[in-house]
Amino acid sequence: MSAVRRTEEEILTAYERCADAVYRVCRMFLTADRADIMDAFQQTFLKYMVCTKKFENSEHEKAWLIVTASNVCRDILRSSWRKKVMLTDELPQRAAPSDEDEIFRCVKALPEKYKTAVYLHYYEGYSASEIAKLTGRAESTVYAVLSKARKQLKQMLTEDEI
Repeated sequence: MSAVRRTEEEILTAYERCADAVYRVCRMFLTADRADIMDAFQQTFLKYMVCTKKFENSEHEKAWLIVTASNVCRDILRSSWRKKVMLTDELPQRAAPSDEDEIFRCVKALPEKYKTAVYLHYYEGYSASEIAKLTGRAESTVYAVLSKARKQLKQMLTEDEI
């Protein structure tokens, strides 16, 4: 059984519709290094190109890309190379993107287990039941994660005001 690859038109359409969301997910996870962000972004679309999965609709496709991007970012963060390389002061400091707001900065600072659910719910508009289906978690777990994340965000934002 041979795998059917996506057509160039399908790839371009998905890229045009979902590139911003995928980039934001990568930026949320990999805040320190633009090269890592771009690597994760590209890997996500490479996985899409060879994926033979049939999507129910464009929202299902977008959700798949977002979850795939977060998984690629986690893989990059867990890589052994990243743990062994020592960064020195010789590397230039990168300025934070100018479009970042205080809340997004705090979302990026959340523990990994909260980031995806918060991003999907508040930035992409998915419901808890949809997030549960996408991430393979129980719906009650998603509600608990969102609740704990909101508490942490509130604490982080009030500490910043003090």
